[in-house]
Amino acid sequence: MPRMAKPNSSNQKGQSLIEMLLGLTVGAIMIIVAVGALSVSLRTNYRDNFAQDASFMNEALLQNVINVAEGFWGQVAAFANGCSTIFCGIQYHFPEISKYGQPEFNFSQVIFTIVDCDSANYSVKINDNDYYPCFRIRRMSRDQNGLIEAVYNVAHDDPSTLEASIKTRWVNGGISQETPTLIRTVTRKQDEVFVQTRWEGGPTTPVDSSYILPPTTFYSSSAISYGTAGEIKLQSPGSGETGILFSNAIFAQRLVLLNSVMWRGILPSGASVQFQIASSNCVNGATDAQCLVGAWGTSNCFTTGGINSCYVGPLGTSDGADVYTATGPNIQMAVNGAHHGDKLYFRYKIMLKRGNGNSTPNVTDVILNWSL
Repeated sequence: MPRMAKPNSSNQKGQSLIEMLLGLTVGAIMIIVAVGALSVSLRTNYRDNFAQDASFMNEALLQNVINVAEGFWGQVAAFANGCSTIFCGIQYHFPEISKYGQPEFNFSQVIFTIVDCDSANYSVKINDNDYYPCFRIRRMSRDQNGLIEAVYNVAHDDPSTLEASIKTRWVNGGISQETPTLIRTVTRKQDEVFVQTRWEGGPTTPVDSSYILPPTTFYSSSAISYGTAGEIKLQSPGSGETGILFSNAIFAQRLVLLNSVMWRGILPSGASVQFQIASSNCVNGATDAQCLVGAWGTSNCFTTGGINSCYVGPLGTSDGADVYTATGPNIQMAVNGAHHGDKLYFRYKIMLKRGNGNSTPNVTDVILNWSL
């Protein structure tokens, strides 16, 4: 009977060792791959944390600037003069914030530095990391259909619309990174109304004053009857065909955009009521209502050029034909904001023209509307 060969135990042992070594090698490779994947994941999460915090800050800062603009438009609009074509650096003192909490916003803590943001080093610290926010505010223009134009046209400037945008950069591992640019359109939304209903206090010439509340006085007039409380009208026919009244200075208390002028009363056939407007940013209108420092219009019209040169119509001239006029009372006349945007002080010049049969317009209210 033939003898059967015995299994080679040394071969079995060798195979087991090879299999074990191979298994260890594969396991090591798997561990290395897992560690590498974990490292990549941690680095990705680390980068994501930077981006998330920066994006959170962008949203918080931009939204709060929008909120401030709705109440104090002039403070935001003023920066469009310097930060319209470049992104400007911002120096801003946030309380310590993170993506889990909303920061307290105080607009007075924002300093816009009119330099190219790439060279600005004003940092904001979030979660112990330094970020560099870059802000831009630019003016907008609208075409004849009221649509925002892609390229700003100064001739079509819309003083009630701005574009605010922000991006934030940071340095991670020696590499500079930044968020995508966040853009918002900002519009004026709050209006106030100034209504003068009385003039019987008479002219204050040569003394002049500025008023927050509607006065019962005016600066000067010619051929206007103002003695009856609650109305102005032309004097007797012998006084002429046209009467003019110049208001005192009206103080809006903040930079505003004049939107419209309107009057109430009676307009006989053939008669007319017309307006021209003056506006200014006096250095101290409370004591310098004539704006001897800081002119009305393009010059100090109270001392040069005569008072009429202070007042302009929709075309921006003092020409007698350049006036705001309506077909009757209770009709708002839109004021050209290009001449009266972001102003502190206003005056109106009202002109009454006689109608058929020597009839006179009767004006009981003059109403100015402006946006904050």
